[in-house]
Amino acid sequence: MFKKCLLLSLVLMLSSCSTVKYNYMPKTQSFSVPDLNVKVSSGLGEPLLDQGLSTERDILRITKESGISAYKIRPGKLIKIGEDKYSEYFAQDLTSGFSIYSGLIISTPDASATVQRKKKNGEFCIMRPADLTVCGEFYAVRKKETVITN
Repeated sequence: MFKKCLLLSLVLMLSSCSTVKYNYMPKTQSFSVPDLNVKVSSGLGEPLLDQGLSTERDILRITKESGISAYKIRPGKLIKIGEDKYSEYFAQDLTSGFSIYSGLIISTPDASATVQRKKKNGEFCIMRPADLTVCGEFYAVRKKETVITN
């Protein structure tokens, strides 16, 4: 009975520590070019009006290849997906390629891996749903990115 309780508490403790927050909402605003209610002239085939959404979001740009434990981190982009009192959470931008690879002997792309950046000391941790969280350092620059959609 003691072993079962110990095992259950260990599982609960490990699963509660590696919870990713998905609460980040980037700034989104609509745009019109030219401004609405303004007379404009244009040539044949040229657009009269362009409208869409502009989204400004936080990203981490990985600038140099490095490694943490059994993970290889390659240059690429991580998009902010959430934060809490102690950390910020980032996911890979899979449209521009994988940045996190896992494996000791053969490295394979790891789509489920997310990155936790601790606010207190700036340390990075790689988190996966089925693994323990491993922490270390890699080279990244924090930026804002504007994405325009029509």
